[in-house]
Amino acid sequence: MRRVCPATGATVRQYGRGRLVESGEEERLLRRHRDFHLARAERIADRWYGPGQVEALTRLRAEHANLLAALVHGEDPQAALALVAALRFNWCAGDSSPKGDGSSTERRPRRPSDPARARG
Repeated sequence: MRRVCPATGATVRQYGRGRLVESGEEERLLRRHRDFHLARAERIADRWYGPGQVEALTRLRAEHANLLAALVHGEDPQAALALVAALRFNWCAGDSSPKGDGSSTERRPRRPSDPARARG
């Protein structure tokens, strides 16, 4: 349910974003958001192989919208690239993609059962 302010017609999210912009803190807060999720994704990638993999994938799926928001904060292309690299396991194992168009998953083609036939 989207809450809308009767006086302005703005959603709570829009109102909050407007206040953030007015405060002059938007860029700093977006950088902190990106840095937090980058550090988290790098920690998960460093420990990907092991018994915590399922839990890590579950956490990353739950944070999908935040990860996309962190990715599109485009002030630092190196940070965006580092985030994409850190999330590589998530996007491969989780069948999710960074499209950011409202769809959270994208199906990958299945591997052929006979690799020799796939080579032709």
